[in-house]
Amino acid sequence: MHFLFTASALLSFLTFAFGQKRPVPPGIVLVLAPPSEDINRATLEDVVGCLNVEGRLIPDQPRSACARFNFDPDTGDKWYTDLGNCTFEHPSQEPSVHKRGDRAFYCAKDLQPEVPWQTSFHILEEWRKQPDMWLLMIGAYYCYFYGMSLPNKDEAIPIWPYRYNSGPIEERIPGATNYVLVYQHTG
Repeated sequence: MHFLFTASALLSFLTFAFGQKRPVPPGIVLVLAPPSEDINRATLEDVVGCLNVEGRLIPDQPRSACARFNFDPDTGDKWYTDLGNCTFEHPSQEPSVHKRGDRAFYCAKDLQPEVPWQTSFHILEEWRKQPDMWLLMIGAYYCYFYGMSLPNKDEAIPIWPYRYNSGPIEERIPGATNYVLVYQHTG
């Protein structure tokens, strides 16, 4: 049974990752978060939150509360907000309960992470027929993220990478909500 799941997940990943990769245009974006345990079933209608200027997950209504992230491939895949650079590597942030070494996503002034946030991007245009919507991934195939709850108006939720693969999630983190992150160009 494990072999069948592994083969199925690998085939799904190869079709997704190599069949639809496109260059990502630089610009200002919103990062939106639909909860999902399967990237093939995630929809934009399911979005429950977005990332704020500090990189925390908050409700996406009103949309004006969502941070405007800037990404420019010429700067070495660095993401930043009006507050500063962003990373999953800053030692001051909460450690992941899933994998040792990961930290909560964090944006701050004068942030110089020791290891830059490694990212690759895959277009959602062919995946979900959504123009200017992109799936956010870390490295070659980490496409899930998690928080310990849904975002609410009283608390900004930290998020961490869920280092699994691009197939459906089978191993659950107790008490966690899994997300995919997509970004939408705003200018």
